[in-house]
Amino acid sequence: MQPGDQNGEAVRSQLDRVLSSAEFARSERLSRFLRLVVERHLDGKGEEIKESLIGVEVFGRRPDYDPKRDSIVRTEASRLRARLIEYYAGGGKADPVIIELPKGGYMPVFRQPEAAPTNGTNAPRGSSSRSLWIAAALAALLASSTVIGWQWAKRRNSPIAIAVLPLDNLSHDPDNEYFADGLTDELIRNLSIIDGLAVRSQTSSFAFKGKSRHLQEAAQLLRVRLRP
Repeated sequence: MQPGDQNGEAVRSQLDRVLSSAEFARSERLSRFLRLVVERHLDGKGEEIKESLIGVEVFGRRPDYDPKRDSIVRTEASRLRARLIEYYAGGGKADPVIIELPKGGYMPVFRQPEAAPTNGTNAPRGSSSRSLWIAAALAALLASSTVIGWQWAKRRNSPIAIAVLPLDNLSHDPDNEYFADGLTDELIRNLSIIDGLAVRSQTSSFAFKGKSRHLQEAAQLLRVRLRP
């Protein structure tokens, strides 16, 4: 979808709808982040959407902000992608415009949702997204349960090394690939802030995306230990 006059109005209406949702109403910084990149793009100023600009305009960094020394924009961009995924998997699944922030950049993409198949051979897009969301929620619950159990155990001298392998897109719909990747990013990020855990990086984990490996082999390569 190109941001023309009519389409631009549709995108702005969608932006207001997204920002008023429960997923964004409680996060002022992510809301400012999304509004900045969408409005700059719609105003024909997409070339201005740089990491340094976002750092200054959204996160209050100094004019000499150096993204190489401060990764807040990249970290919050990962959160923003995951939050958009959460929104469109829930209350926004029937919205007429989808706003995305592709990985590797800050230029938003606007598109219309694809029509759900009616021949009964495949599940509707919303159903696939909900299934992925449920699977991710279960994975998060399992991770949380493991951490809680560990916190009750005797603390060790060195952090516990863990890894989150990329979630699989079980829907066979390529459009849902970004959904699975975004949830994997969010799990890695949330676990990384827990004291006592040494979480393998996103780069290390995504090296296993689309590859068929035994868990034991993956654990050895990531230098983590499988636990019963």
